[in-house]
Amino acid sequence: MAEPAVERHETDGVGMFVLSLDGTKVGTLDYHRSEPAVVHVDYVEVAPRMRGTGMGRVLVQAAADWARETGVTLVPICGY
Repeated sequence: MAEPAVERHETDGVGMFVLSLDGTKVGTLDYHRSEPAVVHVDYVEVAPRMRGTGMGRVLVQAAADWARETGVTLVPICGY
């Protein structure tokens, strides 16, 4: 299996981390900001065929790494 790639997109305080394998989207982590430095993780979803492979963890880890790097506090809403 190829290495997963994660990209972050955000517009007007609403954002998403997109997980891709070989250029195909296989998962997302949706979030919104309640304050500039407070981000609520609303939902984590992985394609059914990829469940149980650790791809959800890859998304959550990418969000956690980004939060640490930028000083943002993550508030989990989704019970991933």
